[in-house]
Amino acid sequence: MEWLIKGHLVEIAAPKTGCLAMYSDQGVWQHVGLVVSPGRVISQWGTFPVYEHDVCEVPNMALDRQEGDCISLMQVSTCL
Repeated sequence: MEWLIKGHLVEIAAPKTGCLAMYSDQGVWQHVGLVVSPGRVISQWGTFPVYEHDVCEVPNMALDRQEGDCISLMQVSTCL
């Protein structure tokens, strides 16, 4: 994950359709989804079906904005 972030992605301030929503917990990457509309992400968790969900609705993660929880919005650097 770090290779991808350092070499090919840049963080953006606001969600845009097509950007990645990348989730970490205490600095450890946990999940990635694709932003499909404002506040909505499409992703797959393990072997479950692909699911469209709210940006903060991620299985097995309590994203209550505690210190160490993070949602980063990333875009491929060549798309800027």
